[in-house]
Amino acid sequence: MPQIFHFQDLNQTVTVWKILEPISFFIDHLPSELHSLPFKIEAKNLEWLAARYLLYQLLDSPIIKKDANKKPVLVGDQRYISISHTSDIAAVMVATKPCGIDVEKDLPRIHRIAHKFLSPEKLSLIKGPKNQSLLYQVWCAKEAMYKAYGLGGLDFKHDLTVDLNALLKGQASFNGQLSRSQILVKFLLKYEKPAEEYHLVYGTVV
Repeated sequence: MPQIFHFQDLNQTVTVWKILEPISFFIDHLPSELHSLPFKIEAKNLEWLAARYLLYQLLDSPIIKKDANKKPVLVGDQRYISISHTSDIAAVMVATKPCGIDVEKDLPRIHRIAHKFLSPEKLSLIKGPKNQSLLYQVWCAKEAMYKAYGLGGLDFKHDLTVDLNALLKGQASFNGQLSRSQILVKFLLKYEKPAEEYHLVYGTVV
């Protein structure tokens, strides 16, 4: 699993790997409690195993479970984790604050769902040859915020917003916000391209 992106500071660690190994490799290197694969599709199981293997490389024998909202959490550890995987890429984040990470492969299908996470007014601002990349930046940012919040029940179009002006200016670091009923949560997010065909956003609650 060659590492294609890594970032670390005092409060967070982010690592992205390219998956080259077969499922048997991860079965051989992970504890037996992770051998019960959750998906019927082999490719999904491969991604799932790779992400957990990556966490085992970052942490000392972590115990991972899902909470009531199906968010992965560490048992007996005050740190927060987030996991993402797509195609042949696995990404994980460990942080001292609630965190979220999302990695996506660049595909034209993003245009078909753009109306589900951006208003017509915001969509009208995303024009030109980089519009597909910008759409992925927004989508990944909202996925990362959704994961960091961890309680579900959010409307991606109305409840989650990002600083679109910062993205239009090409800024890698930008702000996001969750605003719903009496809930207001702010996020600090960062965009990266770990490989030519992939988009990555990760961040934490401010």
